Amino acid sequence: MAFDQPRNKAPVGLTTIKNDRRRSVEQVLVLLADPELKSYLAKVRGLVT
Repeated sequence: MAFDQPRNKAPVGLTTIKNDRRRSVEQVLVLLADPELKSYLAKVRGLVT
């Protein structure tokens, strides 16, 4: 590890950032696939419009 990097932190590369972003998107998609959430969002949309 380089001298300018703290010992307790690993270097974060572009691949790590891409994987974290992919995992976040996957979590959102899983939530949106939930039928209870879909019905709740439909009710909220009905209140807004």
